[in-house]
Amino acid sequence: MAVAGSCQHMTRPPRDARARRAGCPTVLMTPDEARMQLGRSALACLQSASCGPHELWAMLRGLPVRGVTLPDHRLAFAHKRVLDDIEAAGYGDVIDDELEGLASATGLDEGELRDISAIAATFECELDDQGMTG
Repeated sequence: MAVAGSCQHMTRPPRDARARRAGCPTVLMTPDEARMQLGRSALACLQSASCGPHELWAMLRGLPVRGVTLPDHRLAFAHKRVLDDIEAAGYGDVIDDELEGLASATGLDEGELRDISAIAATFECELDDQGMTG
């Protein structure tokens, strides 16, 4: 069951603005910081999750993931917090754009996980760069 060609699989679910405001304080960040946080969190999921590609794709989009191991559940919860922080900062469009690119680069848009080397190279390099400057 491939996911390719369907735009509905690329978008994340609508979020309830009232619940988001009540549960998550406003986070100040730039669009680049939002992209960086999302990329790092997604890379952690890609490198650490033991679930299959469909569950991983749901995890990356912030959807509920059932039937996964406890470590995968914790990973999904941590990633969802990152998505919520980015959304609360007003950068929901960053989430959509970055996840679309990530899905294309890794093969998740076709229902399989092929290669994460480009994602790893991008966000591991940026982590190294920040460590050298800060």
